[in-house]
Amino acid sequence: MKNYYEILQLKNFSTDKEIKKSFRQLAVKYHPDKNKGRKDFEERFKEIANAYEILNDPIKKRDFDFQLSQRDLNYKQSETPNQTYSQPKYQNNHENRKEETKTSASKAPIFWVVVIILFIIYLISNSNSDNKTTTGNTKVDKELEKQENAKKPKTGEIDFKK
Repeated sequence: MKNYYEILQLKNFSTDKEIKKSFRQLAVKYHPDKNKGRKDFEERFKEIANAYEILNDPIKKRDFDFQLSQRDLNYKQSETPNQTYSQPKYQNNHENRKEETKTSASKAPIFWVVVIILFIIYLISNSNSDNKTTTGNTKVDKELEKQENAKKPKTGEIDFKK
């Protein structure tokens, strides 16, 4: 893939103003009318015009910049493994990966057993309370129970809990 910024003698991701200025300078220098009979200048002018066409159009420039950034990213990742952006160890070492899954797999069932036991305890404690709130103070609890019973309509049923 050609780097159109290099063709226009610019840094990557240059601004529109810089692109236009560089194109005009190079176009004057390599224009076929100014350099008659020189095929190499004519070819160079075509490259410059093509690069400017791509970088002058905002959509084409965006696509080119994206491809350029992806290429740079792939290049950096393929450099020496001693650098900080090398692949993580678990992608390179299959045995470390197996060992990591064994240790985490052995911890998982214990966790779920504890969660299930706590959930069962929660259900049992809530089922025995009959949705009554208690404050821990027996006098206050008796008073609250009397108020709740006063609100209930008399249906003739016998309350055996009293």
